[in-house]
Amino acid sequence: MFEPAGSLTLALQGAPATSHAYGGTPQTVRVMIAAAKGSRGERSMAVRRVAEMICAQIRAKAYADEALGIYYWVVRSTRYTHDPKHVEMVRDPTASLEEIQSRGVALLDCDDLATLLAALCMSVGMRCWFCTVDFRPCAGDSFSHVFCVAEDPKSKTRIVLDPVAGPKTASMLSRVRCFRLFEVT
Repeated sequence: MFEPAGSLTLALQGAPATSHAYGGTPQTVRVMIAAAKGSRGERSMAVRRVAEMICAQIRAKAYADEALGIYYWVVRSTRYTHDPKHVEMVRDPTASLEEIQSRGVALLDCDDLATLLAALCMSVGMRCWFCTVDFRPCAGDSFSHVFCVAEDPKSKTRIVLDPVAGPKTASMLSRVRCFRLFEVT
């Protein structure tokens, strides 16, 4: 993700992809925030219905359990893959859910996964951030990975949701040398 690329593409299901000159990590995160919050993200009834389906068997007000339920559903329903070599693509959450519905699995990169997780968590009332990280010392706005952080509204505990790192999340976090949080507001 975030490697220098020729263009940034926003892929919306059923609509032509829009392409722009690549403007680095801040541009990608702005597109991710817009997708997570938009009419095909948090505001989408399709996104809300999936979040409700995931959380239906979780006891009421167990918000951390809801975040983890959403995380594990996304882990089971997706597979990580890279973007094309010279294109930074960001898929909106509804497009990801439509791919899961039609194919049984969606192939997503870290920004797509973070965007889907944020939209699902926000649709059930959680506050979310995108955390961009690098494993080298800070070098401006260049980052190599992004994941979602959700907040339990009751305890205010922040929960790292990173299907790419998966069970190695603690190890990944220990190697982070530079990070930046972007609230999805």
